[in-house]
Amino acid sequence: MRYCPCWWATAAIAVGQWLLGIVFANCDGAVAVDQINVTGADLINWTTGTGMYSETGFYPGLDSPTGCGSNSRYNVTWSVIRLTSAE
Repeated sequence: MRYCPCWWATAAIAVGQWLLGIVFANCDGAVAVDQINVTGADLINWTTGTGMYSETGFYPGLDSPTGCGSNSRYNVTWSVIRLTSAE
């Protein structure tokens, strides 16, 4: 009986798994997460005059898995708009 070193088969399986990981990479993930804590007085001050307050922040993405391209970079703008009460 002859012994056959099958290192090449192990290497081929590893390369195949790596390629499948790239082709079927899970590129879903968090986009942007933030939290603001304000009071009612803050909201009144922010919206006095124009009736609106807006802020833009930059959010660099997390490290992307192999096969998903470069990391995401987002500019997110959120706004507060003062509504008048119907009396």
